[in-house]
Amino acid sequence: MSTLAVLTLSIGILLIILNIHVGFVMAKGHGKWQYGVFSWGIAAFVGTVLIGKLL
Repeated sequence: MSTLAVLTLSIGILLIILNIHVGFVMAKGHGKWQYGVFSWGIAAFVGTVLIGKLL
């Protein structure tokens, strides 16, 4: 894998972790777990598309 692919993969994973964390905080504070699931889904989708294009 190229350096760009590794970098993009790392950013994608970071985004997913961040979105899961935000989702849990939102769910605990406001009961908006739907937001967490939705944002995690977007992050996972974008990460998958980027990885697919680079491989």
